[in-house]
Amino acid sequence: MSISVNKFRKAIFLVLISVLLFISNLITLNIFDLRLIFPDSWIVVLLISTILLIFVIKYRFRLKGKVVLLLLWELLIISVFISKYIHGEFNFFQFLLYFIVIPLSFFGNGILKYKGIFLASSVFSIIPFLFLIAPGNSLAINICVVGINLLILLNWKNKDIKYKYFFIFFISILLILTESRTSLITFFVVSCLYIVINLKSENVSFRKLFERTILVLFSFILLYISYDFIVNLLFHKYSGSSEDLTSGRSIMWEGTYKYGVTLFGNGESYFSYMFGIADAHNSFIQILGAYGLVSFILFLLLSILIIIKSIQFHKNIEYLCFFLAFYLLGLAENLFFIESRMTLIHLLFFMYLGSLFNESKPVLNK
Repeated sequence: MSISVNKFRKAIFLVLISVLLFISNLITLNIFDLRLIFPDSWIVVLLISTILLIFVIKYRFRLKGKVVLLLLWELLIISVFISKYIHGEFNFFQFLLYFIVIPLSFFGNGILKYKGIFLASSVFSIIPFLFLIAPGNSLAINICVVGINLLILLNWKNKDIKYKYFFIFFISILLILTESRTSLITFFVVSCLYIVINLKSENVSFRKLFERTILVLFSFILLYISYDFIVNLLFHKYSGSSEDLTSGRSIMWEGTYKYGVTLFGNGESYFSYMFGIADAHNSFIQILGAYGLVSFILFLLLSILIIIKSIQFHKNIEYLCFFLAFYLLGLAENLFFIESRMTLIHLLFFMYLGSLFNESKPVLNK
């Protein structure tokens, strides 16, 4: 009876989260001009976090192995909201969300029970948007990360390697259609790591492992070199362009580093009034310019902690894959989880972060 109740709870959670993630994607992609109606994306995060809290509250919250994580997290949130207070952007309920609700919802032991459901929900939530495939970074980032989630689900189900190759190829085609170089490169780098770890776990001979690795790397390099040609041929996107690989963003990044560094930042509108662009298109520069040096250092320390922990649990392939993608994408897009439109990515970040620090020992499959 308890098993049936547990399955029913998880089914309800799957439906609720899939629907809410679908709505959040509508807002992120500004379908029907929803960003004008719902300008505060953190409200969706609050709703999903509250629902998750209802499901996981019965599990005991243990501090073991999470003290440093919680300390860095709370200090980071305090620092960011001190900056927001100084610049007249403070919202008390938003502060409560990041300071209390998210740690209780995502960093407790119960998150491991719903990790698989979160991954499945992210896949379900993006499927309808594949019929609207078009050039755009927001859709490309979501497809990239959800594609990685799909590969992780296939790994957990022990699917044959040919299915994994097929979906890598299929998602790559979708990313080419979005014309997003950053997402395509990120997906291929993560795919290379994913394939190497899979081949190694299957006890493939060193020679075959080496040959397949070289093949994957050669394919990636070839695709990278020919990317502009492919996009020019299909869409004429970069014809006559003299921009560098950063699309001119390096000027903004350099300007922020040289003239925009203060202890608590210059406010969230800094990049708009200084450079005429909504954000820094880089997570670290966004934090440095908007929220200041203190927040930047705390986020950097949190990132180092995440990387170290992910390497320790390298056999849990999902953590290396997701966080590698998150930080690679963050080099060219603002994925910082406060005041950013990428709600799906933020929720997945919280879920992976909480799950990583609740793992007791490395395992290959779930």
